[in-house]
Amino acid sequence: MSALAVAVFSNVTNRSENSVANEIQERLNQALTKYNHSIHEIELQPEEGTEDEIAVLRSLQWKDLTAPGSPFMRPDWDPETGNASDTYRLIWNGRVFKLARPGTAGDGLIINFDAEDTGKPVEFPEDFSPL
Repeated sequence: MSALAVAVFSNVTNRSENSVANEIQERLNQALTKYNHSIHEIELQPEEGTEDEIAVLRSLQWKDLTAPGSPFMRPDWDPETGNASDTYRLIWNGRVFKLARPGTAGDGLIINFDAEDTGKPVEFPEDFSPL
């Protein structure tokens, strides 16, 4: 009986994490759409590593005083990056962010389900220039 309970709980946890990951992906891509409409379309080819994901994210988090509605993505989200195949990751494909689920390859923004990557606003260098 306890084995069944563990299996059911594990399945519920996996579905819950998948739902949260989908929502974060959707919010990030909605922010991207708002940025594209308000400022200009981001044109950045995907690269090995995570520099492209961070560059797009930071552009969405930047407060542009000439763009109503900015920042387009919450400025207190500072996700880790990596390619661990046991994590959910958001990967830039040159147009939008795609969700990589556990068991798939790729470098990206790691989704943290404990919200340990939120709370403190990202600090931008003085010479920061969004895409």
